[in-house]
Amino acid sequence: SWGAVINTMVICQNLANELRALKSFYVLGDKGETQDDLADAFIKYYQHHPTKVLNLFYDNTGNNRTGNTKLTRAQQFMKRLTAGGWRVVPLTEGGANVKHETKHHIWEAILRETDMRLPRFRINSTNARDLLVSMQNAQVIATSTGFKKDKSSERRLRSGDRHLATDLSDAIDTMIYSLYRTKVHQSGISLPESRIS
Repeated sequence: SWGAVINTMVICQNLANELRALKSFYVLGDKGETQDDLADAFIKYYQHHPTKVLNLFYDNTGNNRTGNTKLTRAQQFMKRLTAGGWRVVPLTEGGANVKHETKHHIWEAILRETDMRLPRFRINSTNARDLLVSMQNAQVIATSTGFKKDKSSERRLRSGDRHLATDLSDAIDTMIYSLYRTKVHQSGISLPESRIS
């Protein structure tokens, strides 16, 4: 998840039909940190990882330029990771952002743990605690057109607690949608129109 206020990253591993959230990262704009600092934090943490390949899912804000470079946020991030010895496989789809209602239905199907086509989801409560809190803060609110994620915490938490807002939950939502929307649909769950018009 990208932005001037906060940049976030969630590291997951899919192993034997279990999706594990292993680690969450964030950097804060009010500390002068950018996506380069996020990349550097990832590189440092995983410096001893034997296989340096990262499948990168990011939302469409990653396709925006910051004004400081001709590269988009995602391109700058990938360039930094590549310079740090990683091979990055970008897996983001173009187009408008995905509706929160669609992502909510996918999460609901996964967390129910009744369909073997979908993974069990587990969070490392130590290394990804910020993600856990962010997801707990991602409540649902009703609207005239359905429901959506309550992102008021992103306005409310502006100082040292901003990483506990819904930004990290957005980061993992992007990956969940890309990986599992087809399997959820195959399980018989009707997903609403997925793109924001």
